[in-house]
Amino acid sequence: MLILSLAVMVVGALISAVTSDLLTMIASRALQGFAMGALPLGIGLMRDTLPRERLGSAIAVMSSSLGVGGGLVLPAAALVAQHTDWHTLFYGAAGVGTLSILLTLVAVPESPIRAEGTFDTVGALGPSAGLVLFLLPLTKGGD
Repeated sequence: MLILSLAVMVVGALISAVTSDLLTMIASRALQGFAMGALPLGIGLMRDTLPRERLGSAIAVMSSSLGVGGGLVLPAAALVAQHTDWHTLFYGAAGVGTLSILLTLVAVPESPIRAEGTFDTVGALGPSAGLVLFLLPLTKGGD
C-alpha cells in the first residue's frame, strides 16, 4: 500500500508537470494527495517492525519531518518557481516520489503482521454520501 500510494502520487506529479489545463491540474493534484497515506502507513510499519522502546522516538522523528520538511521545501519551491518554469516543481516531486519508492523497496521490510478483515463499502460510501447531501445545499443553496 505504501508503494501504491507513492506510485499514484508520482503519476499525479507527472501529469501536473506536462499540463497547463486547470481541470487536469486539479485532478492530478488530487492524485498527488494519495501520498498523504504514507505517514499513517509508515507509522503502522514502524509499529509492526520496531522494538517497543524505539517506537516512540521513531514516530516523533517521522512526524516532525513533516514540519521541518514543509518549512524548508516551501521557500525552496518559491525559488524554483521564480527562477524556472513552475512545471519543474512537479518534475521534482515525481523524482522525489520515485526515489521514495526505490528506498522503500530497498530499506523497508515487509510487515510480518497481516490483518484480517474486508473493506467496508457501506461504511466508506455512506458518510461520503451523507456529507455531500449535507454540504451541497449549504454551498449551492443560494443559487
